[in-house]
Amino acid sequence: MKSRLPSDEFLACQVKAELRKRMRALRNTMPEASRAARSESICKRVCDLVCTLAHAQTIALFWPIDERKEVDVRAIDKWLREQRKTVCYTSIAEGELVFHPVDDLTLLQERGFGFAEPPRDCPFVPIAELDVVVAPALAVDDTGYRLGYGAGYYDRALAKVSLNAASIAVAYDFQRVIELPRTDRDMPVHWVVTDARVVRVSN
Repeated sequence: MKSRLPSDEFLACQVKAELRKRMRALRNTMPEASRAARSESICKRVCDLVCTLAHAQTIALFWPIDERKEVDVRAIDKWLREQRKTVCYTSIAEGELVFHPVDDLTLLQERGFGFAEPPRDCPFVPIAELDVVVAPALAVDDTGYRLGYGAGYYDRALAKVSLNAASIAVAYDFQRVIELPRTDRDMPVHWVVTDARVVRVSN
């Protein structure tokens, strides 16, 4: 017999599922020119934020899924390399995110999980050694909670980052909501960055 979720957690999961459908549909209607302009603004805000984090040397990014119109963070990658930072990208191993320093972006390829990953035999950086983690989101709220695609990879990773690390969720401003439903497994970020604002979360 399958175990049942507590009623409040079950309701949160239902609301999240509906929000995912709504936000994906809304994002899919965005013209490419709007995506480019909004992404450019987000990238500038993230780069300005990283400048204020004196310790930030090793930064984890994600490679955007263009067909899903995710925030295009490639300009952040370019800027970080100009600043001689170490840029990491994720793969999935045994159900968890693994972070790899990547110098050659041509190594990033779709390997079965729907996003571009480095080869799984690349060297990796332990999560606790990351200084900044930039995470995608389908929706965000000003308390730092983000809505992903539902697998929980980023929530589990964010639970393991160093106390001195900074976590940043990036999203378009129309993806901001007043409050996201949450469960005990959800992890808030320290910063929410959209094309219109930077929100410092008091965790």
